[in-house]
Amino acid sequence: GGGGGGAGGAVDSDALATTPPIPTLRGNPSSSEALSEAVAAAVTGTHTHAPHMEKTSEVKKAAKAKAAQLLKDIVDEEPLKKLARAERQAVAGALACVVVGLDGNVEAAQAFLMLVMMHMLGLEPSYASALEPLTLPHPETLADVESRQDMAAGSFAVTAGGGGGPETREHRERWTKVLGALMIAAVAAKAYTANASAALQRLAGAAGIPGG
Repeated sequence: GGGGGGAGGAVDSDALATTPPIPTLRGNPSSSEALSEAVAAAVTGTHTHAPHMEKTSEVKKAAKAKAAQLLKDIVDEEPLKKLARAERQAVAGALACVVVGLDGNVEAAQAFLMLVMMHMLGLEPSYASALEPLTLPHPETLADVESRQDMAAGSFAVTAGGGGGPETREHRERWTKVLGALMIAAVAAKAYTANASAALQRLAGAAGIPGG
């Protein structure tokens, strides 16, 4: 059995006060054209610049407009603030499943997970103990990575509710905005590293957001 050691009684109000507020995206200087394209590329696999394929100016223009609209929607809607607590826990749990990559940089992965958990999802530091087991065992093969993405996908399916699973357009659009908001917040926190980028792309795959 798990669950040992929780102190009885009411939650300490001082402990609640230490939970950082969910960051606001409105007015964020990171909201630029370059960032809008990066969000679209990282989260949905839509690239406006792809050296391996020729695109007409109309296609490029449409891709840029779509990327800009995605960023505007994220900034306007503040999707992280609309998540219920159970949904924020689900996102944190899903990220924990996929945060460690094949590079084995566990320290960087755990630091990013804690940043997302506390500063972007507004969960209390003590919640880390629930996430730590989900990061194990660390993946050693591509099959391991895929298996852990399948584990993470369960979190998104559970929070969809009402049959709105990963297959639905509404589900994909909602989680695309949530993951885009996480990316923007990571950029604003100067924490958008190669490790963070790869973790969010794996998270996008788990959420059923198509790439490419």
